[in-house]
Amino acid sequence: MGVSSDLAGSQPFSVNIDFTAPALASAVTGTWWAASKTITDKTETDVTKAKNTSIRVDFTDNMDGTTTQVSDFKVAGVAPLASEWQSGRPQSIFLTVPALAANARPKIDLVGEVKDAAGNSSSSSSIFASNYGIAPTITVTVTGTGGSRPVTTGQVAIKNYFRRKCIDPVSDRLEYRQPQSDDCPVHFYFGARDPTERQHT
Repeated sequence: MGVSSDLAGSQPFSVNIDFTAPALASAVTGTWWAASKTITDKTETDVTKAKNTSIRVDFTDNMDGTTTQVSDFKVAGVAPLASEWQSGRPQSIFLTVPALAANARPKIDLVGEVKDAAGNSSSSSSIFASNYGIAPTITVTVTGTGGSRPVTTGQVAIKNYFRRKCIDPVSDRLEYRQPQSDDCPVHFYFGARDPTERQHT
């Protein structure tokens, strides 16, 4: 067989060898695995459907789910209630935890050995939940002018109490901002007032 025939039938390819240990890349509260979805990645990211008992932890690599277990993690210094890995989102672990506030940003620690899909292991990594996946709740209190009766023909003050506070990254002051926002880019008011309260009349 001639050289030209060998070249014509060759099948070029490349091999990537991964020696990098996996590490925690990000974490978001509220997102969970919705098994009833019909798509491959069944992660529920809609904040209106969020579970306040769930945290999604993302690694830098696709993980070997057979090597991960609940004892490999701590959330705010406490072991989570359960952990879950799904092949439809192989880089993530879903942790079940006690109920979280909408503005919670707990620290997640990797404390046990886990392996990525290439067999690289890691047993030490930490990250704070950097994104909010839980929508804030609102409590509305109506106070009328007729004593304790909320029904009146006069002026009524309505106070909205929100569960989310934000820290302005420039001034480092408390600021209430738009609900359902990961980085809180829009504010209602700014200043010395209670940052969880806004009053309308």
